Amino acid sequence: IPTLAHTAGAGPRALAAACVLIFIGAGGRLGLFPLQGWLTRTGASPPGAQAAVQGLWPVMVAALLVKVMPILITAISLPLQVVAVTAALSALALPLLALATNDARRVVTAAGIGLSALAVLAFVRPSAVAPAALLLTVTGLCRAAAVLATGMLVVASRSAELTDLGEGYRRQRVAAVTLALAGAGLALGTGEVAGENLRPAWAAVYGLGLLLGMLALFRLYFIAGHGPLRRRRGFDPERVRPPASALAFPPLLLALVGVLLALAMFAGRWLTFVDHRPHAGRSALATLVWLVVPLLGLALASLLFLGRREVGDRLANLAGRGLGLPGRAVAQAQRRLVEPTLQLTEVAEERLLAGGERTVGNAFSAAARLVRFPFAARFSLLGGGLALLLIAAAALYAAGGRW
Repeated sequence: IPTLAHTAGAGPRALAAACVLIFIGAGGRLGLFPLQGWLTRTGASPPGAQAAVQGLWPVMVAALLVKVMPILITAISLPLQVVAVTAALSALALPLLALATNDARRVVTAAGIGLSALAVLAFVRPSAVAPAALLLTVTGLCRAAAVLATGMLVVASRSAELTDLGEGYRRQRVAAVTLALAGAGLALGTGEVAGENLRPAWAAVYGLGLLLGMLALFRLYFIAGHGPLRRRRGFDPERVRPPASALAFPPLLLALVGVLLALAMFAGRWLTFVDHRPHAGRSALATLVWLVVPLLGLALASLLFLGRREVGDRLANLAGRGLGLPGRAVAQAQRRLVEPTLQLTEVAEERLLAGGERTVGNAFSAAARLVRFPFAARFSLLGGGLALLLIAAAALYAAGGRW
């Protein structure tokens, strides 16, 4: 901060613009709304690659936000408002997107991004920066475990559609338990750290985002873990076998570590060890509230699965049709605005830039050929050039003398 005070051009507006641009880069890597497409549309990629990206990028974003937080605090309030509003929109929009899709890989990705956005929201309070960074790291661990567990369930069922998944707890118990533990790890520490001392409006947004995220994630768990596994053409449920231990137990270990770290968030001594600041014990009422909210989402998911599963499917289809309108609008904008710009860029690169490079290359080739001429030829060319220069100088001198 003292260095910034003596840096030329580092005024409040310049710092605010820099902070917003840095956060846009971090939010894009984290997959916050509306930049979540690069994560939610990569269902065909291997689960290991998805888990690496979704597990490591929250850790990197946490480290970046910790380092730039002094600049965010020094600048005007606009960057913190951008962080808060973006995180709140992501915490609400991404779980709704997870509820509106029937692809299990998109469900776990979108729900995980929404719950990580709640951890980003905790950075807005400067007194909880270090716990927020640790919480964002915990979400990375749990998201990686959830992605790997979902990948095992999808590979065993040979389909990513929710209607084709089922009986995971009976046939792939380790994967199903891993998915449930990952959801618990995402829910436990999130409310305890980020939901402290919020205004009523922000508390409502935060609680709704947490509830929707748990609803989407545990809807996937109940369908994939306890739903019926139907026989399909070319698929026999009796041939489903659990994966090897070397594939099944590492995600379980990640989920267990995430749950333990999330539980440690409830201890004031642990938070004091994390940031070397005194942390008083939370009131029992606040702790109870932020435990009841995710449990309510879990209960709603179980209700939709056990009693009214057709209602949940109908709501998902309805939400999918509703979200299809923005999707078509984005496609129209892509076709009418983005693609012409890309075509112009391609023309400029292929014709102008390539033509300029070709001209420069030909000039260098001609110079190289000139250097390779025999000595007599080079001498005659040099003499002719000097003669032309002398004639031009004499003409200029004569014209200047008359003027």
